[in-house]
Amino acid sequence: MNTNWQSFFISRRGTELGMMIARNTGPRTAKSVIDMVSRLASHNQDSPLVRSARLNQAIVRGLPQDSPELDQIVRRVIKNAGWAYYYAYNRIARGPEHIHQAVTFAPEFQTRLQETLSAGRGAVLVGAHVGNVDLAFQAAGNMLENVQAITVGAPPEGYQSQNQIRAQTGIDITPGDADAVKAAFRRLQEGGIVGTASDRPLPDANPKRYVRFFGHLAPLPTGHVRLAVRTNARVHMIQVTPEDKGRISISLSPAIPLERSNGRSKDALVNTERILKYTEEQIRANPDWWLMFFPVWPQLLPS
Repeated sequence: MNTNWQSFFISRRGTELGMMIARNTGPRTAKSVIDMVSRLASHNQDSPLVRSARLNQAIVRGLPQDSPELDQIVRRVIKNAGWAYYYAYNRIARGPEHIHQAVTFAPEFQTRLQETLSAGRGAVLVGAHVGNVDLAFQAAGNMLENVQAITVGAPPEGYQSQNQIRAQTGIDITPGDADAVKAAFRRLQEGGIVGTASDRPLPDANPKRYVRFFGHLAPLPTGHVRLAVRTNARVHMIQVTPEDKGRISISLSPAIPLERSNGRSKDALVNTERILKYTEEQIRANPDWWLMFFPVWPQLLPS
C-alpha cells in the first residue's frame, strides 16, 4: 500500500497522533517508531513527500536527482523531522522549564534585537525550516513580546493544530493573507516584531516574481521584504542550530541592509535575494536538518 505520507503528516489526525506519541512515549520507543516511519515513508520514491525532499536536497548539495546518495539522505531528513517533532512536543508537554533547558540563545540575540527596537524601528525576523523550528518557536515566544508570526496561507488542519499550540506562547499567529499583512504593517510601524520563513514555496506565485535561490529561480515569498521597506523596519535572520541530544541554539544576525529606491518591485526582488543568501548559508551548514518537504523549485521536478 502506498500511503501519501505528506497528506497524512499535515492532516489533523496525523498531527494529533504525533503529539500524543510525543507526550506519552519515552525516547527509546519514540526512536523505534521514527526509524520505522522514516523507512516506510522514504521507500515510496513516487510520493510527493519523497519527490520534494529529493529535489530540494539534490539542489542544495549539487547532486543529480537520480543520485543513489539521495536515498539515504532523504531517509535521514525524514528521520530528523520526526525526531524534531517528537522532542519539541515532548518538551512542550513537560512545561516551559523543559523548553528552557533545551534551548540556548546566543548572547547577541537580545542585544541586536534591542538595538533595533530601542531605535524605534520594527523588526522583521526571518527564519528557515532548518533544525527544530517548533522548539525554537516555543522558546522565542516565551521570551519575546509583541510578536506576530505570518504562517502559510489557508493552513491545512494539521497546521491549525500546531498553530493553536504555538499561540499559547502569546505570539499572534496569522495565516498569510491580506488581513495578516495589514496587521503586520501596523505592528512594524508601532515598533513591534514580525516573524516569518523565507524558504516555504508559494503554490500560486507569479513566475515573473520568482527569486533566485541556490542558483535557480524559486516561488519564494517577498512580502516580508516589502513590509520592511515600507515601514522602515530592520530585517534580522534567525538561525536555529542543532546541538547534542536534541538541544538547539538560536542566534540572530546583525540587521541586514536593504536597498530602497523608487522601484518597489525591483527592491523586493533584490532584497529578497540578498536575504536568501543568508538562508543558503544556514542550509549548507546543516543540509540534513533542512526539513522542507514541499518542492522549492517545482519546475525542476522530473515529469
